[in-house]
Amino acid sequence: MYNNKNKIILKGEKPAEFPAIKPITKRERERSLKPNIANPINISTQFLQHLNENPGSTYGDVAKVFGACKTRVCQMLALCNRLPEQITNYLLNSDEPEILKLFNERRLRPLMLMASVDEKINRFNKMRENINSRMT
Repeated sequence: MYNNKNKIILKGEKPAEFPAIKPITKRERERSLKPNIANPINISTQFLQHLNENPGSTYGDVAKVFGACKTRVCQMLALCNRLPEQITNYLLNSDEPEILKLFNERRLRPLMLMASVDEKINRFNKMRENINSRMT
């Protein structure tokens, strides 16, 4: 049961990660029930794989198959194509939610705009060091 005035859940199962005393909002509950965080490099490789398997297909066709818009397909393919292989391999092999949460598409886009591969790798390594210092 949901109380619209106070925006809290009054009855029902509360996810285990929330304290028993604290009331939670509907938004917090929905976020806790979301599936795993999507890996942007994994998504872009799926788009790329579909394009390779269907040579005549366009970004619009890929968008229809995956339920995205053409702009999103273009952005994700650019992410896969413009990032160095070292970065894409690191993110493809990562399953940790904290890493995927911090290396989302929005944070990876500025790396695509850098001119040299060395700049991209150096910036990515600095981002990784910042994350490792936060986690410890």
